[in-house]
Amino acid sequence: MNGIMLLFTVIPGVGYLITAGVVRLLKVDRELMKQIQDDLEKRRTNYRELSELQELNAAESVRKA
Repeated sequence: MNGIMLLFTVIPGVGYLITAGVVRLLKVDRELMKQIQDDLEKRRTNYRELSELQELNAAESVRKA
């Protein structure tokens, strides 16, 4: 019974404290957050373009076959 209680209380609590400490050390301000969002948007755009290109190539391959 004690093991189960540890799994649901102490162990997640320790994990939370470690996560909170790491987040505190990162010091993400508004400027850095804006940069991260811009970079993610560029990646999404590039991924969409790549997916569309692959779909076009697949469609052309099917037509040729």
